[in-house]
Amino acid sequence: MKCWRVVGAAVMSLFLGCAVTPYRQAESYISKKEYRQALQIYLRALNPRTVNGRRVIGYEPEAMTGIGVVLYHMKRTNTAARVLSQVARRTPQYGKALYYLGGCYETLKKTDMAADVYRRYGLLDTADPYRETMLWRSEWISKQNLSQELRKAVAEESGINVSSFPRETVAVLYFQNPPKNVWSPLQKGIAQMIIDDLSNIEPLKVIGRDKVQKLMESQGWKPQSIAQDSRNLQLGKLLGARNLVRGSFKTLPGQKIEFSVGTVILPETRPVETAKFTGSLDQLFSLEKRMVRKIIADLGITMTADQERLISGVPTRDLKAFTQYCFGLENMDAGKFDAAQRNFRKALAIDPDFFMAQDWVVDPELYRATRSPQFAVMNGHVEGMLGIGAGSAGPSREAGGAFAVTPTGRLQELGVFMDAGFIPSNDARDFSDYSGDYYVPKPPIDNRLPAAPAPPYIPSRWVLPGPPSPPTKH
Repeated sequence: MKCWRVVGAAVMSLFLGCAVTPYRQAESYISKKEYRQALQIYLRALNPRTVNGRRVIGYEPEAMTGIGVVLYHMKRTNTAARVLSQVARRTPQYGKALYYLGGCYETLKKTDMAADVYRRYGLLDTADPYRETMLWRSEWISKQNLSQELRKAVAEESGINVSSFPRETVAVLYFQNPPKNVWSPLQKGIAQMIIDDLSNIEPLKVIGRDKVQKLMESQGWKPQSIAQDSRNLQLGKLLGARNLVRGSFKTLPGQKIEFSVGTVILPETRPVETAKFTGSLDQLFSLEKRMVRKIIADLGITMTADQERLISGVPTRDLKAFTQYCFGLENMDAGKFDAAQRNFRKALAIDPDFFMAQDWVVDPELYRATRSPQFAVMNGHVEGMLGIGAGSAGPSREAGGAFAVTPTGRLQELGVFMDAGFIPSNDARDFSDYSGDYYVPKPPIDNRLPAAPAPPYIPSRWVLPGPPSPPTKH
């Protein structure tokens, strides 16, 4: 029996090796810039043939993606985007196709479309190697777009009519508290929790915290600078919001905390019915839920049972974990990446289920790669980290880290830079659509992808521990 197991394992190993070797060989060709050879391997995997007098091609997501990657490296970016968009439509949870499709759109200067693709990281399995890259590239593009939007808004501020914004737009400002207070980091964390909860309520359109932070940075404002009611109209214009949520908090003797919150409905400039919510520190999360319900009532919205369920959960069971998360936000905003990562990891050490902190944990090398202005630069780092493509380490590298490019590869690369035309073969001239193994002409596919998925279901409220002592950064 043991002998048969060994033989079976050997056969299975041989079978698996045969299954993956062609694609590995294709990646090796890509690393040496021998694109035609790589393309031939991927095309063979699609089994091109003749059916009823017509040339047809099969569908296999990895091979189709490989063709798109090769075309991207050959600078046939439009064709690559068409190929990869088919994979994104037919196999929407294949991260490699989505990642390179986003890269094609970036290369074509279609950054909004690229951001739409990257935001689909939420559909991918957490083990997908491209998931985190897409997440952080999406975040980087969003910040670049925000900077442009805010520069334009500041330049055109006098001509902006806040009444033209949809009535459902709402921005949550940082909560104010006494300066140099040990609980100061809560001002951003509380605002973020309220933003997350309001984002579950249709038809509200909630301005992200990043936009508030970017506006403050661009204008040189501190949290106290936006505390005055005289700034309400200006803030609404620049943030693109018809409603502003203003709040403050202070700690009281006996481990208690008091919140004040009100909603400014522009073009009015003063908060309506400012309310106070007081409780012990261990009740902070339930106090936040009461504030959210008050804000929703101010906006004239009646929640459904599903919406009530969505906002009823808390993100963590431990206030110490939450304060570490707040310190992390503060450090990220200040550009202190390493300190922020320590904060987020401390939060997770206290509460491993704290998903808000988990979303911020990232490998430093990957994070810095996604800050690259050009996709090609980022992609070189990413391919190197994943051990694939032109950035991978392997036998194709010469001493000193250079790639060994054959004469054939150099000639092909020269043809690419001369923008030489290239048609892979008669078997793969048109990627407009395929149905199973048969070519079926269809109208052009709309490349606009659906919105990012809703965040995962938030667990129901946990029983919270006793109040903690004041937080420390270390």
